[in-house]
Amino acid sequence: MLLGVAAWLWIVPAVNYSVGMKAQEAGEYEKAMNAFQRAGDYKDANKREGESRRANAYTLGEEAFEQGDYAAAVKYYEEAKNYEDAQSMKQKAELGVLFSEGEALLAEGKYEEAAKKFEQANGFPQASAKLTESKEKLAQQLLDQGDAAKAGEVYASIGKMEDMLSCAKLLIEQRQFEDAHTLLASFDDASLEPYQLCAAGLAAYAEGNFEDAVKTLEQVKDLPEAAKMLPEIYYEQGKALTEEGSYQKAKNAFANAGEYSDAAEQLTKVTFLMAEKYYKDGYLNHAKAAYESVPGDYSLDGVSAADRLATLEKYKAFLGLCGKWQASSSKNRIETRETYNSGYYYYWYLEPGSYSGSIVVTCKIRDDGTVLVEGTAEFMRYTNYSSNSYNLKTDTKSVSFSKTSTTVPRNFDSGNLKLSFNGKLFVLKYQTKDNSKSYATFTYTSDYQYDRRTEAY
Repeated sequence: MLLGVAAWLWIVPAVNYSVGMKAQEAGEYEKAMNAFQRAGDYKDANKREGESRRANAYTLGEEAFEQGDYAAAVKYYEEAKNYEDAQSMKQKAELGVLFSEGEALLAEGKYEEAAKKFEQANGFPQASAKLTESKEKLAQQLLDQGDAAKAGEVYASIGKMEDMLSCAKLLIEQRQFEDAHTLLASFDDASLEPYQLCAAGLAAYAEGNFEDAVKTLEQVKDLPEAAKMLPEIYYEQGKALTEEGSYQKAKNAFANAGEYSDAAEQLTKVTFLMAEKYYKDGYLNHAKAAYESVPGDYSLDGVSAADRLATLEKYKAFLGLCGKWQASSSKNRIETRETYNSGYYYYWYLEPGSYSGSIVVTCKIRDDGTVLVEGTAEFMRYTNYSSNSYNLKTDTKSVSFSKTSTTVPRNFDSGNLKLSFNGKLFVLKYQTKDNSKSYATFTYTSDYQYDRRTEAY
């Protein structure tokens, strides 16, 4: 009886072991695992049981993976431990979990969250395609919500540059210039450069930097977006320049604004304001030209162009005086002289000829009917005496003069300056004594004729 029991205890584990081996070879790992478990400590049953358990978990992981149950696959591959490529498959299954979560979010319309999941699932089959799909839908969702700036960023992130550019154009159309500039600025793409310049110019306009705005937009004025905005920007620039008193620049800006708004009326106004400034500053020729370029019946603040032109006609003789006169005569001469107490003297002189000395003259018509003539005379003079001509030093001197009169003055003498005007030219004589010694007097003299008016003010 005892022998029979002992035999039975030996035979049963052996039978289970044999069953387990056959099942393991057949790939029936669950059956093998159970058989080896029943075999107890028989031979290497314990080791075989562990191998079968891992193989079974691997097989279940494969089945779960094929069925798309990636969470279960992760669990089984974890149990499979180091069986074959279980750890590699576990990583793929983990990506599958992220992919599945992304699909669920995509189906719910949660495109931004879905895109993040597909990005995390990078490397999993179809993850890239699903990422593109989710971002395309996200971009469209953002557009529907009115956020073209973020939609453009999303399109750019998946290489949809045409769609990104469409978003930038939409931002420009919506006058979100700074957002358009931000969207376009980061791309190093030659095909985008015209629109990058356009957006940069419009962003400058949004900041009130009109000069940079027009300078930049003029480079791409063939773009419809730039061509549409330029007249408005020139108009606003003209208004700003008018406010700061830069009338000539404002005039140019309004001229470039074309038919935008009341640019034509603003052009007339700023031209008149410029004429008034010239008139008050004594630039009578410039004033006359400006008044003549506006309608004769135009008036501003009770002053009309016709009245100003009538006044200028009355004082037209002064118009012949205003301007810049050049010293181009061969009679120009400067001298340095040393005169001894005995009356004996030495001197050196120079005839500068066409030296570029000049006289600038303005004429301000005042309310009392008089005219204030003001100017500055520039000429060359010696500043020392030397027994050698090559040691002589010269300098340029400027002397201001003014005179009030109802007719064109003939002389503007003042101190050491003798200055006369004969209707055709100015004659200047400037004489001063300096560096004198007890035994001699040093006299410096400059004689000039300013016989050519090069600019009429």
